[in-house]
Amino acid sequence: LLNTAQTQGGQATLARWLLHRATVEEIRARQMAVAELRHKLELREELALLAGDAKDHIHTDGLVSWAGGPRLLASGPVRIAVFCLPLLTWGLLLVGAFRLVPIAFATQIAFARLFQKRVKNVFDSLTTPARDLNWLARLFRRLESEKFQTSRLQELQAGWCHDDVAPSDCLRRLARLLDWLDSRENFVLA
Repeated sequence: LLNTAQTQGGQATLARWLLHRATVEEIRARQMAVAELRHKLELREELALLAGDAKDHIHTDGLVSWAGGPRLLASGPVRIAVFCLPLLTWGLLLVGAFRLVPIAFATQIAFARLFQKRVKNVFDSLTTPARDLNWLARLFRRLESEKFQTSRLQELQAGWCHDDVAPSDCLRRLARLLDWLDSRENFVLA
C-alpha cells in the first residue's frame, strides 16, 4: 500500500530509504526533488504510461547486476582488429592475393576461438529480453530530455551518462545486439 514504485529497483530503493535513516540534508534534497516532480504533470503522465506497460514483466535487478559486474571483454585494439580482419580478408580476395587469404581467415578463426567463451559468458549472463531494454531506453530517453532545477535531480541525471554517451543510446545498442544474437538461433535465418 505504501510502495507504489513501478520497478523492482524503485521498490528496493523505497524499502532501503524506509529501513535506513537519512541525514536531514538528504531528506530535504529528496523533498525538493519530489516538489519539483509534482509540478511536472506531463513528465509524470508519460512515465506512468511507459511504466504501466511493463511493471509486471520488467525485472531490472538482473540487468543492474550484469551491468555492475566485471568487464569480461577487452576493448580498444582488440575491437579494432576484430572489425578489420574480415575487411582485410575481403580486400585480399579483391586484389587477388589468394595466398594470404588462408592466413587472414585463420587469424579470424583464432580470434573467434579466443573470445568465443568470453562472449558467450557475457550474453548468457544477460537474461533481459531486447524488448525490456528498448522499454528502458524509451524511459531513459524521456528522462534525459527533461530539464531539472533541483540539484538532486540534476546529479542523478548527470550520473547516468558515461563517456558522454546517454544511457538510452547504450540500451538501444545492447538491444540491437541481443536481437542479432537471437536471430542467429532462428532456424529460418540461420
